[in-house]
Amino acid sequence: MEQNEQIAKIFEKSKTLFIQEGVRNVTMEKIAKELGISKKTIYCNFENKADLVFQSVKYDIENLESQIEQLTKSAENAIHEMQIIGNFVSKSMEKFKSSRINELENFYPKAYFQIDKHRKIFVVEKIRKNVERGIIEDLYRKDLEKEKVVLFYLTATTALFDQKTISIENFTISELYISYLDYHLQGILNEKGRALYSKNKR
Repeated sequence: MEQNEQIAKIFEKSKTLFIQEGVRNVTMEKIAKELGISKKTIYCNFENKADLVFQSVKYDIENLESQIEQLTKSAENAIHEMQIIGNFVSKSMEKFKSSRINELENFYPKAYFQIDKHRKIFVVEKIRKNVERGIIEDLYRKDLEKEKVVLFYLTATTALFDQKTISIENFTISELYISYLDYHLQGILNEKGRALYSKNKR
């Protein structure tokens, strides 16, 4: 097995275990056992567990951004682009637990910084460009203040992962995100955009 393939397998297995059992509860021994490799093999590629968590999160975010960029290339318009993003993000969140983000923030700050950077750079730029596109295509209101729209989107979606802010016992993050995305679009669409959006939702 090539080293890059082996590292990718370590990342994928680590992610699965982190989501299922909690980041702090998963040991290097557990990951090695699940993969059928020696603990030494993992330590040949990562300094310690904190390094593995950091590299795993970084790997996951890079893949996420790459997939979103690839998928949105086929978007017919700004509304379609947000629907593509919504479907992809929603599916990615299906098994996700907000407590895992809180774990990273409290115990693995270097890894959490990668998520924060993703939001403040990639997400912000993606939503800003989408708003600009929607206005040019005459689907979004022309009186929109772009930076406020971006700020509202970032604040709302970030809150979905913060158990300290809201209690989401009765809903999944995926369900809440799809509902918020609808709320987001309904607030920025003009009449032409709303008609197209309603047609596409049927």
